[in-house]
Amino acid sequence: MNHFKLRIFIRAFLFLLVFSFQSCSLFNSKQSSNEITVAASSSLSKAFDELAKAFTSKTNINVITSYDATANLQKQIENGAPFDVFASADAEAIVKLRKSGFTIRESEKIFARGSLVLWAPSLQIKNLEELTNINITRIAIANPEIAPYGRAAVAVLKKKNLYEQVKGKLIFGQNVTQAKQYAETGNVDVAFVPLSLVKDAKGTIIEIEEGLYERLDNSIAVIKDSKAQTSAQRFVDFVLSEEGKAILKKYGYK
Repeated sequence: MNHFKLRIFIRAFLFLLVFSFQSCSLFNSKQSSNEITVAASSSLSKAFDELAKAFTSKTNINVITSYDATANLQKQIENGAPFDVFASADAEAIVKLRKSGFTIRESEKIFARGSLVLWAPSLQIKNLEELTNINITRIAIANPEIAPYGRAAVAVLKKKNLYEQVKGKLIFGQNVTQAKQYAETGNVDVAFVPLSLVKDAKGTIIEIEEGLYERLDNSIAVIKDSKAQTSAQRFVDFVLSEEGKAILKKYGYK
């Protein structure tokens, strides 16, 4: 009789243990599918804030965004950062991640093209040549070692034969957001930034001819180690949808 009761107790205990494990797994799965983390280049911050809000409203999937310079985010992903989606201002960064096995190839898409501008919040400036004027003493750009827009700015200055004349004026931000902040706060006179960050800002905006720098193709992909790949792919699909494209267009993306 005692052995019978013991067997019943053991079976009940094992049943509860398995049920608890399954419930926990289901909870974790539900959590992961209802929330995703999107890593995006700083140049995309304004557009992706709106994209994330619209996507959550449409799907009830919460989006956590993490912005930084492209190369910094690439390195974080290579080091195992728990991102579900990566949106890059440099398509080559995602190609490199895919070749190293960090992204899902089928999810990889170029979704927009960015534009570089020169922004002067409080100065009247007509062309790039005026950067050599003595009244312009500081010019902000994103660090060209890690940011595509920083590399583009350097390429423009060199093609216009201005780099040697103004290189002593250059102030480097860790990303385009910081370069923009330098100009906003008056710490620099002008800044090379994405159109998306200053499209409706006050001041003078000079759009740079695209032929002076490499195309700033923005690419997106799902991270292979994502625990919420279905939700992550839904976000990618939303960015590529007509609604997503309309939001990107608002911020000057082509």
